[in-house]
Amino acid sequence: MDKITIWTKQNENVVKELERTGRYTAKKEYILKDLDRHAYLVLEVYDWLVKNTPNTFRKPYDAEYPIWVSLKKEATMLPSAGTVILELKLDPSLITMINIDKWGTILNYSYIPKDKQDAEITDNFWNNMV
Repeated sequence: MDKITIWTKQNENVVKELERTGRYTAKKEYILKDLDRHAYLVLEVYDWLVKNTPNTFRKPYDAEYPIWVSLKKEATMLPSAGTVILELKLDPSLITMINIDKWGTILNYSYIPKDKQDAEITDNFWNNMV
């Protein structure tokens, strides 16, 4: 299968790891180091994602977490101090697609309505708050 181009924002140490070993996998220790005192917020939802990812996903044996990638360069997170944007070519079978809006809701600990009626009530509530 043809490879596709993807982009990912990573800590600059990822490049060093790639140069040293030829590969990189996301590990809890890296998230703890990178996010410091906020890591527990992210790790709780990352753990949920890993636990609830379909079994069809082919995760490397030593990868603890997914590596976030963008299918469009302009959708990649903006670079910041100590980070790099990597452009990579991957087999599409290595990518598990997610709904980024739903993931953002989970990552931000936002309320998830139980059904359409609950969503309408919630929307009405917040619309009247403004």
